[in-house]
Amino acid sequence: MTWLNRLQRNFMKNLQEVCRINCKSKENIRKAKEIIGNEHALQEVAEKLKLLGNATRLKIIMSLQGGELCVCELAEILQLSIPATSQQLKLLRQGGIVHLRNEGKTSYYSLAKQEIPAVIRKTFSEIFE
Repeated sequence: MTWLNRLQRNFMKNLQEVCRINCKSKENIRKAKEIIGNEHALQEVAEKLKLLGNATRLKIIMSLQGGELCVCELAEILQLSIPATSQQLKLLRQGGIVHLRNEGKTSYYSLAKQEIPAVIRKTFSEIFE
């Protein structure tokens, strides 16, 4: 098959995936916009999900469900360096997922909301069952 044939086949395939006529249903559009809701709220949810889209950060969250841990404990659990662990914790803190508490020279982290691991487990089970 020549490159031109492949190009034509891909073009025809893409053409099948879009509307060929303008068939907008105002009711369907209204319902979908209503479901989407507040654009700002969706953006915030997307940012939180982006933070949770990293296995290391998920491990941190799951580790913290037992209570607060210091950075060096989390680094040992994750088998990462303290600076690498701190970088992940910084992102989670900026996203409002964990809290930081300093005691002397030691930094302790805890979950901002204890429900977060349960939500992650439920989401995981819903998706993969």
